[in-house]
Amino acid sequence: MFRVSVRDFCAWCAHVCEGWIAGLPRFGLAARVLLVTGVAWCGVAVPSGAGEFNAALELSWQTDYAATMAAAERDDVQMVVYFCDGDNPSCHRFDEELAGAEEARKYLSECRCVRLPIDAEITSGGKKIRLLEHPAFLELQGGAGLIVFDFATESVSQRGRVVRTLPFRDGGEAVDRALAFLGARPDPEVGVASPIEWMTDYAEATARAEGEERMLLVYFERADGTGGCAQFETETLLKAEVREHLDSYVCLKLSVDAEVNLEGTKTVLLKHPSFAEMVGLPGVAIVDYSDPKAPYFGQVVSTFPFLKGNAYDPMQMHVILTLPPGKLTQRTLIYAVRTHPESPQSTSGRLDPYLLSEAESHSVHQARIRLQGHHAWESRFHRITGRLGGGLLATEVCAESWPGQNLLEAALDCVSCWRQSSGHWRSVRSAHPVFAYDIRRGSNGIWYATGIFGKRGY
Repeated sequence: MFRVSVRDFCAWCAHVCEGWIAGLPRFGLAARVLLVTGVAWCGVAVPSGAGEFNAALELSWQTDYAATMAAAERDDVQMVVYFCDGDNPSCHRFDEELAGAEEARKYLSECRCVRLPIDAEITSGGKKIRLLEHPAFLELQGGAGLIVFDFATESVSQRGRVVRTLPFRDGGEAVDRALAFLGARPDPEVGVASPIEWMTDYAEATARAEGEERMLLVYFERADGTGGCAQFETETLLKAEVREHLDSYVCLKLSVDAEVNLEGTKTVLLKHPSFAEMVGLPGVAIVDYSDPKAPYFGQVVSTFPFLKGNAYDPMQMHVILTLPPGKLTQRTLIYAVRTHPESPQSTSGRLDPYLLSEAESHSVHQARIRLQGHHAWESRFHRITGRLGGGLLATEVCAESWPGQNLLEAALDCVSCWRQSSGHWRSVRSAHPVFAYDIRRGSNGIWYATGIFGKRGY
């Protein structure tokens, strides 16, 4: 599931009757408000049969996407989008069972809900395209299902992002999963995977990870469940897909104030410099013991604190647990790219060791001189292109963070900066045969990011 910001997608949506709205932020779309069958739609054409389901459901399903989004944002509640296909048996079953599912209906009554046909259209670049073909809804793969956006959170960075995608592709099981999420019945995914084998001794876990040449995942928890821990343990860690990936890790659970014996001295592990980017918060960190020959062997290669008390959802944990081998800074920036709402594809190719060295070198250089830019790019372009071979051409993106941010905040911010530049975003969003990312902090407290790709020549 990809986390997509509906705010980015629909900041331009206002409930008006006629006119053009151009210059959409982020997505660069242009929308026309259409009047169809007496219903005002912002860029969406609604077939006349779209409202036929409403009476049977006896729920307050809206049919105006823009107005529903505005209401959810105004009321600080979640927004549920239901793409319905009259020919999909799962939709009919969902409608029937939802009518009698009191807990699910109660959940929906606290949200702002909109029901759309799967062929709802939006005008983009003067052409009509199906709304489901937009990147915000790609996980539904053009079919029926539910998408839940979160406007209830107080976190600015999390507000308006997708917290759950529930496609109706696998019949009754998909309906069960949707109703489970809405609180109607036990989640069919829970209990499928084996339980997590948590260790509780740092020295023993480290020795095991090193001896078995595996990654060590450290979960720093708060016993009272605050700071996102309760959500992480009762939602994210219960998902079968998360547990399956954790099977390849040695898993260690420690309190945020746990003390360990390091070189004869008792130390609060979370305060050790190696875990500085956890910024003292609960969350997960990863130490790499998988390859004794790697330069980062035995080093912390991931730090993902629960910023502002927000735990990572299953999709984010999937990204965290499947990041390619690399240094802490490299993996964090790759995470930021892979979790961007628009699902850019620049990390879908092969992470190239040589490009990693170039990205690291340039990030270090920018940090040292405390100046963002494509410094000496002409000479570096020829050098890198010459090394790539295969007809590939080097291309580069650079960015800088706000001062005083931690690593994760800075990485997310730099990717957002790239989104604001059409030229940079073209490189970040496109798939390339090879890629590399890195980010380093200058003495001024600003992080400097670099992405280098080998793109096919034309």
